[in-house]
Amino acid sequence: MKPLLPFLVLALLGFVVVALLLPPKTTPTEAAIHLPSVPSAASATSTPSHAPEPKQSRSTLIVPNSIQAPEDKTQPAPTGSIVGHVVDSLGRIQQDATVLVFAKGELLQSLKLQPPTFEFRISLPSNHTYGLLVDPHSLPSGLLPPLVHPRQPSLSGQNFDPLDLDFFAQSMVSVVANQTTQLELPVALPASVQGRVLDAQGFPVPKVLVQLECLDASRSNLFLQAVTDTNGIFSCNEVFPGPYRLLLFLDEVDESQHPGAAPPPLDVSIEAANLFDFGDLYLDPGSQSISGRILNQDGEAFPNLPVLCYSNQRVEAGLKPHNFSSVLAHTTTNQDGFFQLDGLAAIPVKISLTPNFKPGPARGPGFPAIWEPNIEVDLSQHPGHIDLGVYTVEESRPFFLSGNLQLDASWAQNHNYHDVRLLLSQVESAQLAEGIRRNPIQNLLLRPNPENGHFQYAIETPMTDLVLEVRIPHYQPLRIAIHPEAEQSVVHQIQVPSDFVH
Repeated sequence: MKPLLPFLVLALLGFVVVALLLPPKTTPTEAAIHLPSVPSAASATSTPSHAPEPKQSRSTLIVPNSIQAPEDKTQPAPTGSIVGHVVDSLGRIQQDATVLVFAKGELLQSLKLQPPTFEFRISLPSNHTYGLLVDPHSLPSGLLPPLVHPRQPSLSGQNFDPLDLDFFAQSMVSVVANQTTQLELPVALPASVQGRVLDAQGFPVPKVLVQLECLDASRSNLFLQAVTDTNGIFSCNEVFPGPYRLLLFLDEVDESQHPGAAPPPLDVSIEAANLFDFGDLYLDPGSQSISGRILNQDGEAFPNLPVLCYSNQRVEAGLKPHNFSSVLAHTTTNQDGFFQLDGLAAIPVKISLTPNFKPGPARGPGFPAIWEPNIEVDLSQHPGHIDLGVYTVEESRPFFLSGNLQLDASWAQNHNYHDVRLLLSQVESAQLAEGIRRNPIQNLLLRPNPENGHFQYAIETPMTDLVLEVRIPHYQPLRIAIHPEAEQSVVHQIQVPSDFVH
């Protein structure tokens, strides 16, 4: 036994040394947090500044649970929810469909209807607007979401996909933080419409352009069109149920064979999966007429000025009112400023003396300087002919502002004309003379020609004094006073940045 005693002592000492070298065991009431070791001052000074930083080792720090880590103050972005169903025209909740969610035109997510309620639900960042659309590919045969464009084969002969998503209307929803928006997405079996156009003698009228204008606010740009055949018959398919306005246009009709005016616009409600028959639509004998004369601000005749008459019939609450698309007749003034509109139906109408006015740069002589209020006439209360008398329409008398930006050679090395902003505004507190109406000019951006720096703008007069503010990076704005006068012009040469102050 004595020869073995030294070996037993050495083994015991070995166990003790190993136990001392092992790291302490983590207890259940402690959490291990790994931190990078901090190099000593000696090791930091011994590493050259240009050498790569040495790898840091990891050490273990034992922290009791009673010491809590710092609270994460990062707050998630506020969200809101959209919840709803897919519903057909009979109010039945659909059980098998996919809802597509779009953000800024890009597909964000696809949602399946969830039993047992068969609703869709999504949480989205708030203060944004999203578009929702039932995927037409996911619907049972025949059902469609609302159309926003009529589906017809491509005239170029390219492949035509009748289920292209661009044909269908999205329901737009603005998400509010911590609120839920309820939404019903409509689908339906489309309807068809047909009808026949006859003149006052009962003969069919070919080449009549028939237009169905959707009155639903979400699809107000949808126009379905057809042309009558030799029998005066027209038809339209794939008409999503809802309110529509029927309009007839006779521009291509031979008036010598088929005299008369188009019947007044007709508002109808079309039901799903039905054939809506307008029956026989007769051209109106058009016994009403309106005349008048237009002078400019100098009391001179205003020739070649378009004049337009359109319906002013009452519409149901919530439906789109009549506008220029409901045109009944149009003409232009003659050399003496006179006009006459013939063949009008006995209904309330509006007369526009400035239908071609467009806000923006002044268009010059022969164009109106500003829009004029429409003239309302109820032809059902005034049978026969109505003379509106004399009206004054301001004729455009522009002031031409132009200039050239010339870049210093040194500045042009790192800049171009896109770095120059030109903003045109009326002088604050400046007032036009009483009775003069103009669209306000405030921070109107003038874009210089990117090739040569030339800029120009036609300003309608009379106009208040203006200020042209020219801005470039790192310099104070350059302000140029403008005094517009009718049929005058001014050209400014602007040296960039020599004419500016830091």
